[in-house]
Amino acid sequence: MKNKLLTAVASLFFLLASSSASAVLIEGGISFTGDSITSVNATQVTAIDFVDMQTSLAFGNFSTIADDTTALFTDLAPVAAQTGLWNVGGFTFDLVQVTFNQFIAGSFAVVKGTGVVSASGYDDTAFTWFYSSQGQFDGSANTFSATAVPAPAGIALLGLGLIAFGFVRRYRK
Repeated sequence: MKNKLLTAVASLFFLLASSSASAVLIEGGISFTGDSITSVNATQVTAIDFVDMQTSLAFGNFSTIADDTTALFTDLAPVAAQTGLWNVGGFTFDLVQVTFNQFIAGSFAVVKGTGVVSASGYDDTAFTWFYSSQGQFDGSANTFSATAVPAPAGIALLGLGLIAFGFVRRYRK
C-alpha cells in the first residue's frame, strides 16, 4: 500500500513538472523614452504620434536588449486597442484594452492599458502598458514602460496541494 502511494505521488510530481515545463512565460519589464506628440482634449488623450523611441531600461527576459535600442511604435489615433503597439528585440506588444485615459489641463497626460507580449520561444504573456507625458504636449518629456503582470502562483500552489491531499485520502481508504 505504501509503495502504491509513493508511486502515485512520484507520478503526479513528474506529470506536473513535465506539463509546466512547456509553458515559458516572458518575465521582467522594459521601459522606453523618447519624443512623441500627444494630442489631447479637455479630459483625455485623443492621439499619440510616436516620433523617436528608444529603450531605457530592460530586465528579465528583456535584458538582452541594450539601452538606447530603437523601438518601433505604432501611432495611437485614436487611443484604443492596437496590434503591434511596440516591437523591439524580437518582442511585440499588442494593446488589447485601454484601461485608463486622462489629461489634466496644463499638467500631464496618462494612458494605461493591458495586452500581450509575444516572442519566439515564449508563450504569449499578459502585460500592462503605461504612458505618461508631461509638459507642453509638443513632443517633449514623454515616458513609456511595460511591466509584466504577475502569474497567479498562489492559486497554482493551492491546486497542487489539493491534488496531493486527494491522492493521500484516496489511498488511505
